[in-house]
Amino acid sequence: HSEQQALVFESEPMAEDYFINGPITADLWISSTVSEAVVSVRIEEVSRQRSFPITDGQLLASGRAVDESRSRFLQGEMIQPYHYFTEEKSQPLMPGEIVKMAVEVFPTSAIIRKGNRLRVSISPSNQAQAMLNYPRQDAATGGVTTLHLSPAHPSSVVLPIVPMFHAFAWGLPYAAPLTGAELVFHGADSSLAMSIAELPMPTTITRWWRIATGSNGETYS
Repeated sequence: HSEQQALVFESEPMAEDYFINGPITADLWISSTVSEAVVSVRIEEVSRQRSFPITDGQLLASGRAVDESRSRFLQGEMIQPYHYFTEEKSQPLMPGEIVKMAVEVFPTSAIIRKGNRLRVSISPSNQAQAMLNYPRQDAATGGVTTLHLSPAHPSSVVLPIVPMFHAFAWGLPYAAPLTGAELVFHGADSSLAMSIAELPMPTTITRWWRIATGSNGETYS
């Protein structure tokens, strides 16, 4: 569903406490009607009474080029993209072309408590955190961005998951309203899939994504 011009996705209530620790990457497939766009990703924990902000990140579409040699990987999954952010590597959008944006979501260390939900909100900007310069604003003005959610373009979020006993070992205040990050898409035309890669350290990398069987995407402006 949408909330304040954002696409909002929520998980089912957690069957157990969920400890997320480390950097997060949102791999989003988008297209636009103009040559520039901004994608903002906001992560929250949601209880029956309220939502708790966790972390966020955003990326300018023309700055999406990634230096993989300087990015962080675990078991083949990119967990922290490193973007060039130079004019030389700038990649303006071609209207209608579908591209992948690896959005760095700032690292967090948090517990999603049993019974609560994980929420991911995707919107076209986060002006409280950053503003475009005038040339970028002109390029993005009037644009409509489509987030693609299909088997061919599986928008997803990569999460570092740690066993709960390490949260106690590291002294995290379990009773506090700590929060974390996850992506689960749900709806009449979708199903949930998850893959986990076991690591030598007590961390697993979990990727959540929506497999759409109907519409190719959701649109926001």
